[in-house]
Amino acid sequence: MKPVFMVIGQSAAAAAVLAIDLDCTVQKVPYSKLKTILKLLKY
Repeated sequence: MKPVFMVIGQSAAAAAVLAIDLDCTVQKVPYSKLKTILKLLKY
């Protein structure tokens, strides 16, 4: 179960970074951009 929590943490961090870069809340981060980042990170 530990690897699952690690992936969730990395995904949350990626969403937070995108929110900062886009100057919006995490809830308003476009899924398409988050999906692209997570694919680049291989998650």
